[in-house]
Amino acid sequence: MANLESEVVPSSLVEVAPILRLANDVEASNPRVAYLCRFYAFEKACKIDPTSSRRGVRQFKTALVRRLEHDQDETLRADRQKGSDACEMQSFYQHYNKTYIQPLLDAADKADRAQLKKAYQTDAIFLEVLKSLKVEVADEVMEAHTKIIERIQILCALEDDGEIFEECPPQEPIVSEESKLKRENVDQKSFLINTIEEGNKQLLEQLKKTNEQRQQFLDIQSKTYALKEIGEENKILLLDLSSIHNPHIRSFMEGEQTRILQKRNYQYRC
Repeated sequence: MANLESEVVPSSLVEVAPILRLANDVEASNPRVAYLCRFYAFEKACKIDPTSSRRGVRQFKTALVRRLEHDQDETLRADRQKGSDACEMQSFYQHYNKTYIQPLLDAADKADRAQLKKAYQTDAIFLEVLKSLKVEVADEVMEAHTKIIERIQILCALEDDGEIFEECPPQEPIVSEESKLKRENVDQKSFLINTIEEGNKQLLEQLKKTNEQRQQFLDIQSKTYALKEIGEENKILLLDLSSIHNPHIRSFMEGEQTRILQKRNYQYRC
């Protein structure tokens, strides 16, 4: 069946063109890997334009689906080196890296930055396809990927040219299962810490509110007591001392009147 060339890709789906080119490149050496690349290209096209509303997208998707339906059984019947798509993909990545990508990097010089771009883009696509299979990436694959990026960074630094990374789509990191578990543990701890901090914050706010209410109650009590005290003092000031026959009581009440007047005089001056 004829290859889907990048030229037939609609302009709105330009991001899938490099994936299809890579699928065509590896078709002869591993048809199943080529199929997985095309399937990933189809998934990406559906994410970019889910309703196929842009020009030429519906026709492109239809042609790609027909190709995938044709290749599905054919590539499964082929004699594969590994038993699963994930293992097949990772094994081929290591083979392709050793056979094609590394020689490209070794041969790259200042006059041929296109080689660097192709190596970086090829590595990025393989890792994207691997990630789409929802499996843990082998340590050997991650080590090879890291070496490629480091090598390209060194070459770009020597040439003072970082445009290659700008022209190629950024690669999302592939996270191993162990890293995922560590990140989940960190997230859980962060969640617990945030929950405790939020609980403490709410508790402090409640205590503050309670203290404010208590202070308001005490202020009201204090004012009520002061008013009551003023009322009692007014009664004492209005007493007619001449009507009190007991000399001891009259002397005491006279002293109270003097004390009250002195206190109010002091409060007035303050």
